[in-house]
Amino acid sequence: MGKNIYILLIISVFSLNSQTKFLPKQYLTNAVNYAHSNFSPNAEMYAITSLLPVDTTGKSATWLYWFYKPNVTDSGYTVNIIVIAGFPIVTGFYSINLPGTFLRPLGTAFCESNLAIQAAENAGGRIFRLNHPNTIISAAVFKIPLSPDTSKPYWTYLYRDTSSAQFMTFNIDGITCTHITLNISQISIEMPEKFSLYQNYPNPFNPKTKIKFDIPETAIVKVGIYNAGGKEVYVLVNEELTPGIYEVTWDASDLPSGAYFYTINTGSIIQTKKMVLIK
Repeated sequence: MGKNIYILLIISVFSLNSQTKFLPKQYLTNAVNYAHSNFSPNAEMYAITSLLPVDTTGKSATWLYWFYKPNVTDSGYTVNIIVIAGFPIVTGFYSINLPGTFLRPLGTAFCESNLAIQAAENAGGRIFRLNHPNTIISAAVFKIPLSPDTSKPYWTYLYRDTSSAQFMTFNIDGITCTHITLNISQISIEMPEKFSLYQNYPNPFNPKTKIKFDIPETAIVKVGIYNAGGKEVYVLVNEELTPGIYEVTWDASDLPSGAYFYTINTGSIIQTKKMVLIK
């Protein structure tokens, strides 16, 4: 109780304007030491997320460091670090972990947020911000249970316009700090003549299907999935793509049987096709 009061008093002394934005690795040792002392000596960190928005230098005023006990997937702990007037305030609390497939030790061998976000900015984030002045950016780094490589860490930056429902997500290789696409393959660098959306295959399908489309010029491309009522249920692609022929795989394991629609939207071109999920 005394510790909590002490923390509240410190925060009340310094105004919110005195919060210092910092990179997640700057106080990584503080987070690990706190987790080992207050949670478990063998606790392993599996993710870092921004609690408050990050700026274009990759800094946030608060980062959350996520830990778990090995072999105990229902036992999780989160360390919260905020820097007030240059002084790090470290607190912690028990938390519900992500599914077991996400619980992979993150380690420290990942590129820092200031380098990773530059890849996101260059991949289309900068353009998105210019077109959407009310954009905020959130960040996370962890080892994803998806291709192309589940053994390495990845940064994910979500650019979201707070005045609308528009957003873009950028995935950054945590080792090379380069922009990558997940669940999407460029199957040809041939220059298509026009934007084209092909019929998915197989169709009907259960539970996975592939969607192919042509991009004749560099553009921000969104491929969304909608149910029969017109509600968006999944976003397969939402990023800048260079000219070529692409293919993306959709896994509908968590959705019921029925008719769905998929749409490609580049801002100037919209094409839609129908597909059927049968379980």
